[in-house]
Amino acid sequence: NQMSHVRAHNVGLAGEDSRGTLTESANEHGISRVKERSKLPPEVFGLSADKFGTEFSVELRSAEDFVGGFGDSLNQAFIKIDVEGMEQEIVTGLLPLLKKFKPIVGFEWFTRAQPDLFDIGNSVEGYELWGIRVHDTGSNRLLRAFKMLFTGRFYTLEKLVKGHLDEVYPLALMVPKE
Repeated sequence: NQMSHVRAHNVGLAGEDSRGTLTESANEHGISRVKERSKLPPEVFGLSADKFGTEFSVELRSAEDFVGGFGDSLNQAFIKIDVEGMEQEIVTGLLPLLKKFKPIVGFEWFTRAQPDLFDIGNSVEGYELWGIRVHDTGSNRLLRAFKMLFTGRFYTLEKLVKGHLDEVYPLALMVPKE
């Protein structure tokens, strides 16, 4: 893309330095996952395990050490985590940096697979947990279709409350209160 301000790093992030197996679908490269560490089964992505047939060995670096290498540029930064089921591991690894620098952190969240993310997100002093709520959800597809037909798809940004969580947040945000 010839973007001189963007640098790609050929590593994955984890709680500590290690190696993992990156698995991907031949047709769905955007949902590659680290096989040994993802808390989401392949079926969450609408694919069976055999659809994640392409595998690559990947170096995993400590999220705290790698992201911490950017130092003071983390002040008022936005960190987007898109790790297909390793969100809790990465957020936990970043906790010391969040306390020090107060960046905004965003991640997709499947609440049943990673229920402790609520407590982790709210345990950081000076942070609140917010989420983008999708208002065309539910198990009844016919009812959802009628809602979308007459009201369209809409989203709201809401402060998250334990006990009143959706199954999925396309974007959850840890936001500094200040």
